[in-house]
Amino acid sequence: MNNLEICERMAKIEGKVIVGRKDNRIYVECNLGAIYGRLYEPLTDKALCFDLMVEYDIKLSRNRSGEYVAMYSLCRGAEAQDPQKAVCLAIIEANEDKNKTTWLRDSNTHSNKGK
Repeated sequence: MNNLEICERMAKIEGKVIVGRKDNRIYVECNLGAIYGRLYEPLTDKALCFDLMVEYDIKLSRNRSGEYVAMYSLCRGAEAQDPQKAVCLAIIEANEDKNKTTWLRDSNTHSNKGK
């Protein structure tokens, strides 16, 4: 997954409306009346990435090889050379896991209705 795809996925997870793409960057809707929207780059905006890390309860550490490890549960997470990328990948993976779990729970409920 390239950086643009990561930013797009993060914007969608956060419920942001993507209003444009320019120079390999994502712009989201803002309330300030800006013509082109607001730049949304959690991979380079350390303050935004920190806020996301806190919001999604991501734990960040380094492994023995020097990569950053971002954990969203006891044994689930993502690794990357860059800390912001590790955090974003962990949030994306956690969101995918949450969607799978919801789907599995809903499908089990539906399959047990007639029993």
